[in-house]
Amino acid sequence: TLHSYPTFAIVPYQDLVACRLAQCLNPNLPSGVHQKTLELIGFKKNGLSESLPLWNSGLAPVLMFASTKIKPYFLGLIETFYLPLGPSLRPCAKSLIMSLLPGLEEDSGEYFDETFNVLDSVRQKLADDAFFWQCLWLCIITSPQQRQGALKNIVSVDAELLVMSAIKVVMGKEISLNRRVWSWLMGSDFEQNPVEDSYFKNYSMKYVVGCIKNCLDISKNDPVKLQEIFNILLSLMERSIIGSIIAPEVFLPALRTIYMFSGFNNDDLYNDVLFSARAFFDAVDSKLIWSKLLFLLDKLDVDVFDFSDYDFALYIILNFNIREGDMTFFHIPMVLYVNILNISNKSRNLAIEKTLLLVIHKLISFVPNNELSNVLFGEYSYEDRIFLKNNIKKYYQDLLGDESNTYLSKEMVMEFIFCLLIENIELYLDDSFYLFEMLWLTYEFIPKALRCSKTQKKMLLDDVVSVLSSKDLTFDHVYYIVKIIVELLKRTWINIDDINNNDILIPLVLYIWDCFSIENSKYHIDASLLLWTLHKMLNGSFIETIIVYAMNIREIPYVACLKFTILWKYSVDESLFAHVLARPSLIMIGFLHSDDIHTKLLVKAWIETLNTSFIRLLDIVLIKLLSLGFICSPKSEVAQELEISLLQFKETDDISMFVYYISICVEIIESGGIDLLEHAFTELLNVDTNKSNLLSKYCLISSDMSYISILAKIAIRVLHMFPESDFHNLRSMVINLHFLASKLLFYIVSKCNLFDHELIEVLLKRLIVKGFICENIFDKYILDILYIILKRNINQYEIDYKDFFFNGVHSLSIDESLGNNSEKKVFRNVLLMLVKLFITRLSTTQIPSNIEILIDFYKRCLGLFTNEMFQIFIPFIETLCNQVNFIIVGLETGFSDLKMEGLPPYEIILYCFEGLKYTITWAFENHDDKLKNSSRKSSENVGFFGNVMSGVFSLEAPSSVNFSKDNRNSIILCFRDIVKLAFYVWSWIECNMIVSIRKLETYKFINMRLKTASRQLIYALYDIKPIETLESLVNSVNKTDMKIKEHVFYFLSKFDDSRKQEIIPFLIDSINFRINSTSVVEKHKSNIIISVTPNSIISFLINFVEFSKTDLLKQSWPVCLAFFRDAVNSPQQYQIIDTYILHFATSLIKKLSE
Repeated sequence: TLHSYPTFAIVPYQDLVACRLAQCLNPNLPSGVHQKTLELIGFKKNGLSESLPLWNSGLAPVLMFASTKIKPYFLGLIETFYLPLGPSLRPCAKSLIMSLLPGLEEDSGEYFDETFNVLDSVRQKLADDAFFWQCLWLCIITSPQQRQGALKNIVSVDAELLVMSAIKVVMGKEISLNRRVWSWLMGSDFEQNPVEDSYFKNYSMKYVVGCIKNCLDISKNDPVKLQEIFNILLSLMERSIIGSIIAPEVFLPALRTIYMFSGFNNDDLYNDVLFSARAFFDAVDSKLIWSKLLFLLDKLDVDVFDFSDYDFALYIILNFNIREGDMTFFHIPMVLYVNILNISNKSRNLAIEKTLLLVIHKLISFVPNNELSNVLFGEYSYEDRIFLKNNIKKYYQDLLGDESNTYLSKEMVMEFIFCLLIENIELYLDDSFYLFEMLWLTYEFIPKALRCSKTQKKMLLDDVVSVLSSKDLTFDHVYYIVKIIVELLKRTWINIDDINNNDILIPLVLYIWDCFSIENSKYHIDASLLLWTLHKMLNGSFIETIIVYAMNIREIPYVACLKFTILWKYSVDESLFAHVLARPSLIMIGFLHSDDIHTKLLVKAWIETLNTSFIRLLDIVLIKLLSLGFICSPKSEVAQELEISLLQFKETDDISMFVYYISICVEIIESGGIDLLEHAFTELLNVDTNKSNLLSKYCLISSDMSYISILAKIAIRVLHMFPESDFHNLRSMVINLHFLASKLLFYIVSKCNLFDHELIEVLLKRLIVKGFICENIFDKYILDILYIILKRNINQYEIDYKDFFFNGVHSLSIDESLGNNSEKKVFRNVLLMLVKLFITRLSTTQIPSNIEILIDFYKRCLGLFTNEMFQIFIPFIETLCNQVNFIIVGLETGFSDLKMEGLPPYEIILYCFEGLKYTITWAFENHDDKLKNSSRKSSENVGFFGNVMSGVFSLEAPSSVNFSKDNRNSIILCFRDIVKLAFYVWSWIECNMIVSIRKLETYKFINMRLKTASRQLIYALYDIKPIETLESLVNSVNKTDMKIKEHVFYFLSKFDDSRKQEIIPFLIDSINFRINSTSVVEKHKSNIIISVTPNSIISFLINFVEFSKTDLLKQSWPVCLAFFRDAVNSPQQYQIIDTYILHFATSLIKKLSE
């Protein structure tokens, strides 16, 4: 019918037609019917392709029963209508493949090749091999009738690819599909226990192994496919029958692939693959792993092998987990033993040996430490070692052997390894590289070893001695010798006495010490760490003693200093710092006294660059200081009225060490440490509890005080110490100790003001109280400290003094202000204590050098005060005058005495004059403005100091002067009496006293010095206040006898010309000032407040004219003529002295007419 109507585009009633044609393909019908049916189905090409699902149900089973002549028609339909669809075949791919499989049952069949080609064309048209093979695998699984034939023919062509495709199904985790895959691979063994002669091993293994190896080779550069392969291997390992059989075959190839891939520079991709490879590795049996590793490493008996096997084995050890379960306790020691035996072969390439040694290092590190010691073993022979090696190799060759065999003993293996390592040290004494490796391995293995027998201990110590005495000894060897010794000490296999000898410890420490030389700079850090590691185990002063020996005896100072500075640099952070570097540090400071200038400069440079480590140096010295017992001794109470407590030194006290440690502190600071003191202001010193309690009780030192505070407290305590007896050596040491303590305090005070309040009181009392110090010593550092504190706090001290003055002390006289009745009260005020100091020291000291120091200190202090504080120093000015008077009387007595007795030191007068001159100069410079603005006041003719010299000064007692109102009067009175004092000294010298012939030369020398000094003092006073100076002399003349008068005029005649020319004008101004003050300019007005009348002045002028030369009078005639003219023009004003004026004029004209 279809042939009769060819014009129809489509087959009508296709459903019905397709159904009837499918019925015509019934296997029971003749082949002719089948042929005719297939021809009819292919009649309308378009209709078949478009409605393929409708026609496919009838065509699918044809090849199962088709005769030979029918098969070409069927294959033609497939090629004509199916293949052109291409990738669109995916929905019917499985059924299409299933329909073609019957044509492949017989490989000798007539249409086998045609059927295979059609099936391969289907694979190509699908353009997805994986999908095709998965469909083929599903067909095989679901059609048992076609399975054998299909596998038989397909495996012969691409079986490995088929197996891989089938295995990939397992990754889908579909239980039913997985079961079918395992059933296909395992056959009859699927539901049974694995046996040696299994189905998988006989039929499937070679294909599975082959496909995996082939895929590993093909995909070695493709990280995605490599990761997929490792996931497949992990899936196979989940089935013990398959995994146990294929693992020995694919383990090394799989890991070698990832090892080769690790060389690519793509860490992310590599890490992903490595993660999958590690999962596979963890699934493999440990015995198999170590069997393969031993295979890679044990090449001693192999003539030809791949050198990369060592690197490959090292890669596995480094990148995979080999530290689980029985690996560390059993397998690693076994493989380690075999490899250590192989070290002895030195004929191979050195690079290979290094790799093997690195493997051994890693394996040792994986062996767990053994905490037990002295495990008892039997003795083993050399034959036992060889037997053990053979047993180990046999054990790993038999992968399926019984695991319960007991012929391998971990204890025996560990014992043999330890013995081998010790023996190898001696074996390689002449080979530096192998010796280093053996020492390193021995050090690493000691914590793992189970015991150390006496024989092993002796051998090991002998090896250490041999290595240290080797001429090729290097730092690397010494490094591991120290490490070995430390580990042996930790495990108590040796004790300190075993190594503390001339063969081990001394050469060992000296070698490390030598590593701190400049040329060994690359070892400095390691050498320091090594030294401290050794010290912490020895727990004593062994290392310190050896270093002290090296610095003092073994080397020259400069070299010792260089090494010490380097050791210090890398040791300052060590907690046991002082245990090793205490005495060497003191020796280092001692090198400041070296004769070698380079050594001195090096030590100073080291101190200057200490920075924060300066604290560590102070810590050493302070710990030594605080260790002295008498530091914490209670004080002996003396001078209680002044609240001063002293501590007596006993002859049994180690004062020399105390002096030494204090001097060390001073030398550190002087040599550059003064700029580093700021680091010691906040750092706290830690001491033990008992020591802290004693220090707190007796030294006021607490546990939370800074280094500077403790140093200051110790120095202050030193100043309270004095010798128990007058034994000369003890006394001299205490004097030196006081000097050093004051020097130390000077440096501290110059940097901070933390101790001003405490120190100024202590030091002032120390200088005031008699017997507190040795009288012949005047410590200038104490005076410098006082000056610094005064300078910093002078404003506050002045305020405190004023408050103190107005609250009860209203007199500045010695008896009332500084008298014995108010001693405690005075000692509560700093400035009154300061004046008390000046008075006490000046009164009790007859040593010129000490007087010079005191006067210099006084001059410095005076410059700190304001103009209102002059009166507080008046008692000291009086004391200066008294000292001059005392010395003059002593000189007069001494020169008049015929006996050859000692004379008082005349130099004291010179220093006193210097103090008086500076005082008056300072007073007028600071009070000049006030003196100009103050109103003139008169007073009685009194001497401010009282009767300080016999027959010279007035007899009136000192008066009380108001603090705020009479400051000017005090200065003027002092000025007048100083002028009279200087003139007194000069006039005493002018007296030609009778002197013993034996003292004549001395008298002449002293006469000249004092005469010059007194004249210079009066000149200085004259330059400051000329009118006041002359008026003071006028006052002296009127109160003295004729002899003194002559001395005055003789003294004035010795003035230089410039000063002499001013005498008559100044005296006339003085007269005019008292007659008519408005007639005198301001600068020529007198400020002196004494009863000098115009009559006395003009009388002085008349006498002066008699003693003056004509030239001087001629120069003064114009001034005198003006004075006479004023007297004539104002007779009433000059009425009281007109007679004296007439006498003066007569004398002057008479003198000029001569």
